[in-house]
This record gives sequence, C-alpha cells and structure tokens, in this order.
Amino acid sequence: SGELRSSLRINSLQISDGGRFECLGLPRDDDGPVSAFVNLRVLRPLAPRFVLQPQSILTHRNATVILHCGAVGRPSPRLYWIKRNKIGGHQVELHTDSIKIRSLTSGDEGAYYSIANNSFASVRSPPAVVSIMVPAVLKQEIEIILSNPLEGKPVLITCAFEYRRTDVVWLKDDRP
Repeated sequence: SGELRSSLRINSLQISDGGRFECLGLPRDDDGPVSAFVNLRVLRPLAPRFVLQPQSILTHRNATVILHCGAVGRPSPRLYWIKRNKIGGHQVELHTDSIKIRSLTSGDEGAYYSIANNSFASVRSPPAVVSIMVPAVLKQEIEIILSNPLEGKPVLITCAFEYRRTDVVWLKDDRP
C-alpha cells in the first residue's frame, strides 16, 4: 500500500491535443479499476491589444495627471510605462494600469507609452503627450512714437508673444 503518482506530459501542446483524458488505475489485486477524468481545453495564445489607450493631456504646471490604459491577451499581459525610454521622478506613482504624476513640472512633459507584454508578444500604445499650458509672455513690444503724427497716415504698432495658445486683443485707453 502507498501512493502512486503518474503524469502525462505533452510536448508542444496543439489545439488538437484538447479533449477528455482519463487516468485509469488498474490494481494488481482483485479490486476493480479506478479512474479519474479531466477535460483539457487548449487555448490559442493571443498577442496583447489595448482596450483602453492613454490619452494626451494639456494642463497647468503643478497639476496632478493620471494616464490610464488597459490591455487584454492570452496569457494576460503585464503592463508597464515608459517615457523617453525611462520612467521615474520625484512625484511619479506607477500602477499597472495607470501612471500618476503629481506637481507637474516641465521635466514631466513628453510622450508616455504603455507596454503590454505576455509570453506571446509585446505591444506599445500610441503616445500620450503630457503638455503644460504656458501663459503667454510678451516677447517684445515695439512702440512707434512720432513727434508729429499726421492724421490719415498709417502707424504700425506690433507685439509678439511666445505662446502655445494665445488670443490677442488690442485695447486703447483700457478699452477694446
């Protein structure tokens, strides 16, 4: 009396290997056979694919930004993040399906990617670009002051801005 273990090894498992397997114990004494059954369902591996892609964001300096992603595959993919081939920083919090950046600075700007990886394949999400809105800064102001301006003659006053998104409105004596 004792325990007898037996294993069936299938090298290079194929879809056609799926089916109902029976382990049949044939005692050497007069007892009848003992059996156990298991159904083997062979699954095809699936490359990861994103079901939720990280989205670009334009926000303010010192804001908190959260980028989300989600992927499926078989086996289930692992997710991780990269930014210009590297991730990290004093205020970066990594989770498998998101990245949280606190107190956003210009060093945090850039393209972020999520990588979904399983034993079958690895895929990269499209970039999620994190940008900080920069307030317009007056770059230069040129005033043309004529000692004797003549009515009916043109005068050109020009200003230029360093900007990302800036509307320009001219005022005269504090009025539009």
